[in-house]
Amino acid sequence: FAHAIPVPHIAAGDNLSLPLVGTFLRNCGAFFIRRSSTKDAALYKSCLAEYIHTLVRHGCSLEFFLEGGRSRDGKVGHPRLGLLSLVVDAAMNENLTKKIALVPVSVSYDSAVELGEYVQEAQGRPKE
Repeated sequence: FAHAIPVPHIAAGDNLSLPLVGTFLRNCGAFFIRRSSTKDAALYKSCLAEYIHTLVRHGCSLEFFLEGGRSRDGKVGHPRLGLLSLVVDAAMNENLTKKIALVPVSVSYDSAVELGEYVQEAQGRPKE
């Protein structure tokens, strides 16, 4: 890859279930993360925490979005700090030889891509 920068491991949700996109993302290092808690939440959180610890221990790049996903109106959502706390816990508990860099990034644009649908839904039409 360009300039010897490794492809990050990407925390992804439902996009991994899309036929072609999901396969492509998984082959690029994406891993599934749940958006909500279920009855086996303790087991899931334990497995996810161990995976994050392994990534941090091996110095892998990790990409995730604190707000949990895209908003249809372009506004930044409330942060979900679960994955960030797992990264911080891993960094604190592992005997790391390198420091971890957290790089906040914002991607914004002047108009919402789905503006027409958003307006119609705001007027009462059901979401498709």
